[in-house]
Amino acid sequence: MIKSDSTSPEVNREADSGIPIVSLFCGAGGLDLGFTQAGFKPVLAIDHDPAACRTFEHNHTQCRVIKRDLATASRRYIVDRLSELPNEVSPVGVIGGPPCQAFSVGNVYKKDDDPRSPPGANRGALSSFGADGE
Repeated sequence: MIKSDSTSPEVNREADSGIPIVSLFCGAGGLDLGFTQAGFKPVLAIDHDPAACRTFEHNHTQCRVIKRDLATASRRYIVDRLSELPNEVSPVGVIGGPPCQAFSVGNVYKKDDDPRSPPGANRGALSSFGADGE
């Protein structure tokens, strides 16, 4: 975990209390920062990028951060990680920024065989939340 002696109050302003949420495809935690400022508290965050996970962990010190590619995770992966949280923690929602490069109009380097392309991209672990329409 990255530690720093100087802490920016705007970035590391995580409250001890807040409405618990799960953050998928969390990246460095920008979306979570906005939710934290709105009274929420990320308690579990998952992303596949190691640098993003380190940054998230630095900025959200009270949150469990897991480096994992959700596209290859089992259907029960997220639910199993939730069951590992302390009993008093019960997330009420899920936020996330799934990869959108494959279908973004701003991506000038699009490829037909991009593994992030729908349908099916990132569906593995998300299906336990009903994200696959089932």
